[in-house]
Amino acid sequence: MKNILTGILLSTLTVSMAYAESITICSDKWLPVNGETMDEHAGYGLEIAEALFSKHNIEIHYNLMGWSKALKRTESGQCDAVIGATKAEAPNFVYPNSSLGNADSIIYVKKGNPWRYKGIDSLKEIRIGAMKDYSYEKQFDDYLEKNKKSDRVSLSTYDEGADRNLKLILLGKLDATIETSFVFDYLLKQHNVAGHMINAGEVGEKEAIYLAFSPVHPRSSEYSKMFDEGVQALKTSGELKKILDKYGVQPWSP
Repeated sequence: MKNILTGILLSTLTVSMAYAESITICSDKWLPVNGETMDEHAGYGLEIAEALFSKHNIEIHYNLMGWSKALKRTESGQCDAVIGATKAEAPNFVYPNSSLGNADSIIYVKKGNPWRYKGIDSLKEIRIGAMKDYSYEKQFDDYLEKNKKSDRVSLSTYDEGADRNLKLILLGKLDATIETSFVFDYLLKQHNVAGHMINAGEVGEKEAIYLAFSPVHPRSSEYSKMFDEGVQALKTSGELKKILDKYGVQPWSP
């Protein structure tokens, strides 16, 4: 009996020693940056975070939720970090110098549709799908808010994702959707419909996206520095390229 108890105790201690602490990252699903769980399809952003923080014996806990809830919980300290944030939407968070890429906002229509984006007024001609709680560009956001209860705007929740908007376009129930280009390209490949959709115009400017740390966590600045140093180490070792290649994502700067 003593041997059995000793074995259990040693096993428990070994697990505890493997990870001295943990970081809770919150977000909604946004592949290829972050998926639903920490599995082999976690997304390149989560894989980067796991690879570099594990070297400091820090375990990643990942909680999936709506985007606005993820931002609020990170701001209050219920989550330690949020993945996919821009400095404009969460200006008081702690940001590393290294981003997770540059996000644009592209309007897509089905191939053969002659409509093109020519400013906010041109949206009145179509039915467009977007993500609830996302921020694109002020005038565009204002249009979505004003028309969210009309048949010209359809907002998908975090559990429905961009998949819903794509499906509705292919079924002819929507005319367009707005999404980040590398996210939409990944989605099209997943559903084997690459070539069925085309770029109908860009809204606003590109913005860098980050793993952003809670403004109230006492170690956020330290985690941010770890992230920068870790990304550089992953670049040097070639591990970063392997992670990006897995998701078909091109390197960016910084």
